[in-house]
Formats: sequence, structure tokens, C-alpha cells
Amino acid sequence: MRRPLVWAVAVVGAAWLVACGGSDAPPEPTLAPPPIDPRLRVLEAGALRLEVAAGASQTVDAMALAAEAGVTSACGDIVFLFNWRVGRSQSLTFVGSLPDDKFDVASGREGQASVSGCILLDAVNEGSGAAKGDLRYFIAEVRR
Repeated sequence: MRRPLVWAVAVVGAAWLVACGGSDAPPEPTLAPPPIDPRLRVLEAGALRLEVAAGASQTVDAMALAAEAGVTSACGDIVFLFNWRVGRSQSLTFVGSLPDDKFDVASGREGQASVSGCILLDAVNEGSGAAKGDLRYFIAEVRR
């Protein structure tokens, strides 16, 4: 009679572990901020949640983020430094845009890059499933 009870406890315990995300995989470390060149002066720092549906994009506007923080420098004086990480088996391509040009800035599951504040970024998900993760950034200007 004890065997059905033992099996019931084992099944309930296993279901609880799955529901609570129990796994042998180690947790991912917190996304560290991107490195800052000592020739730059940091004006603002922040983080964004990336949630990009399959075949879609999410805009990252450095100058809008700067304006929200009260930074009034011209876009040509701004450097936007960022790093990102999305879930396992996911990837994003960061595409930069200027009024008459589009170009790839960086891509992958995780990475880091920096661009001029004049460049509008789009995090593009060309995968078949949603890509979710984090982006950390610094808005900086060249020390004068």
C-alpha cells in the first residue's frame, strides 16, 4: 500500500519543480554594464527590457532616452554604449539608421556595441519565436 503513496509524492514533487522552474542549469549571471572608455563622461545610465516578437523589431532611440533624462547635448556629441542578452537559442540583430542609410551594428544572443547618438537603433528578431532579454546602456559624451 505504501508504493502508490510514494509514487504520488514523487509525481507531485516533480510537477512542483517543473512549475517552479527547477533545473540543473545554473542561473545566468546578471548582465553587467558595458565598459566605458575613460575619454567619455557618462551622462545617464539605464536598462530596457527587450521583448521582440518573431519577425518584428523594437526601436531603441538613444536621443529619446537622453531627453527623458534631461540631457540636452546634440546627437553628434552623444555616444550610446549598450550591451544585451536574450534567452538561449534566441538572437537579435541591431540595425542602425540614419536619414539615408541602414546598416548592421551588432547581432547575436548577447554582445556589446556603441554608436553615435544620431543613430536610431532597431533590435530585429529574424527568428521564428519571440526574443526576450535585457539591454543595459550608457549615454555619454566625449570629455573636452
